[in-house]
Amino acid sequence: MTGIIQPGALVVACVVLIAVPGPSVLFVFGRALSHGRDIALLTAVGNAIGCYAAGVIVAVT
Repeated sequence: MTGIIQPGALVVACVVLIAVPGPSVLFVFGRALSHGRDIALLTAVGNAIGCYAAGVIVAVT
């Protein structure tokens, strides 16, 4: 039986994990600040392609 503490802790943990940006977001944000919007968009596209490729490789092997 769960009390009020467990669901509350789960909600807090989920909010923290969603709110904290990961390394990819920070990298794209940093590129946007230093190089501008166009470079940041290309960085985001490249990151998405890399993540997709890694997912495909993991799924295949």
